[in-house]
Amino acid sequence: MSPRTLKIGLALSLVLNIFLVMAVGGAILMRHKLMDNGRGERPNSIIRLSKDMPPESRKAMRRVLREAVVATMPDLKTAHVARIAAADSLAAATPDRALIDRNLQKARESEMRARAGMETAAVSYALTVSPEDRALIAESFRRPPPSAMRRRGKGPDDRGPPPPAP
Repeated sequence: MSPRTLKIGLALSLVLNIFLVMAVGGAILMRHKLMDNGRGERPNSIIRLSKDMPPESRKAMRRVLREAVVATMPDLKTAHVARIAAADSLAAATPDRALIDRNLQKARESEMRARAGMETAAVSYALTVSPEDRALIAESFRRPPPSAMRRRGKGPDDRGPPPPAP
């Protein structure tokens, strides 16, 4: 091989290696950003607000909330099954409005029971911790639900009502 061919090959190899390193770095950065957007980062998340709590209090609260999730799992499963049944009925050739409404109502009631169980567990735990930790937990109850927050979690949704249906 001539020295010119070797130089061209070396330059191409260098460019390719830089491209690959940048691609891998970008993929790692994107994965990290996606992982950071998890449930613990919701604006009103009790877990996010607990990050300033002492480690032992934070662990105890997570244990209590995990137990509450396990306890409410039957209601969450019931709600999921009811929503699937409503969707199946809605997609049917001849949808049954009454059946859809009953399934959606069943799903809402199940979700509300699950939410009540989670809130009850959070309040029960909050009553056992220091006033400072209790204030952090109370902050999660003051914030609007995630559906009322902007996509980036900056505040209440101020885009106004949706446009009227055509």
